[in-house]
Amino acid sequence: MKTIVFGGAFDPVHSEHISLASAAVKELGAQKLVLVPTFSPGHKSNAEASFSDRAEMLKLAFSDFPVQTEISDVERTSGKTNYTFEILPLIEKKYGEVFYLVGGDSLEHFSTWRHPEKILELTTLVADQREGFENSEKSAAEIFERYGKKVILLDHVGKRVSSGEIKAELYFSEKPEGIPAAVYDYIRKNKLYSRYDAFIEKLKGYLTDKRFLHTKCVTCCAIALNSRHNLKLDYDKVFVAAALHDVSKYVKGDENSCPKDALGSPVEHQFVGAYVAEHDFGITDPEILSAIACHTTGKENMSLLDKLVYSADVVSYERDYEGVTELRAAIFDDFEKGFRKILYENYLHVAKSGDPVYPLTTKAVRYYEEN
Repeated sequence: MKTIVFGGAFDPVHSEHISLASAAVKELGAQKLVLVPTFSPGHKSNAEASFSDRAEMLKLAFSDFPVQTEISDVERTSGKTNYTFEILPLIEKKYGEVFYLVGGDSLEHFSTWRHPEKILELTTLVADQREGFENSEKSAAEIFERYGKKVILLDHVGKRVSSGEIKAELYFSEKPEGIPAAVYDYIRKNKLYSRYDAFIEKLKGYLTDKRFLHTKCVTCCAIALNSRHNLKLDYDKVFVAAALHDVSKYVKGDENSCPKDALGSPVEHQFVGAYVAEHDFGITDPEILSAIACHTTGKENMSLLDKLVYSADVVSYERDYEGVTELRAAIFDDFEKGFRKILYENYLHVAKSGDPVYPLTTKAVRYYEEN
């Protein structure tokens, strides 16, 4: 019996998981699918939903799958941090030879996994091609050149959907498009992904409906970029920094919360925002406060989180100004080059408008021209 193994956090399971598994089963002619939810993933922070909840959501999502489907608890029963190279022997002991299914995004970063050579000794990788990850063929060729093992590339092209973005939408009390109805009902019934409810409710009090939509779009964009480029920034830091970036858009600053030369200017809200985040929301993490405090101007020698929030704000999903599509494509294609392009284009826009360019922006542009 040809068996496909599909592992992941599934936190939560979404439509692209189902689409990828369906394509793999069809193209390989497999008779069985084994889903292996992680228990304590080695490559990312622990899943938010419990193993039991994620397994139950998988049952709901794959309830009418066309081939025999099993949800394995092999990772939970191992009782420790699990890596794929450790789990595969246990899987093969039960199911025999298997094909291991990954998304095109995971394939691109496969060499960073723990002991990829051992994984390839145990199984054949199967991967799709993913929107935004157009290098699947290149990644497969590099794996063959480095390890001497072929990767089966599916014809299927997956949509750019991530569990991280879906979680962010759930935190904002939205119903994500990529969640099966039965899974969404389970999430609401069991109050999963609700830990930011009080935070979001408080944030709403600072923003108009339009600004709240922008905030949600910036946050989802930042989460997507962090995942797309494997920046490995802490999920919660990204979420909080992006969610609070415009918290003071309608709060008047003073000399305690904002430099004198920024009071009354278009950049005032970034400084006041950091003040509000610290004093009203209790944020003490200097990296989060820094990202908020430079998200409009930029600055010299920005951190990854600074660059991420700055860029996501400029190209957030709801923006439709002339040129934004090109800027968005640039930052999703190459993070550093895209950031620099966004910084420079933003600088030119302000300079051409006739408004004064804030000194931090001028210094930032000069810094990145020289470094």
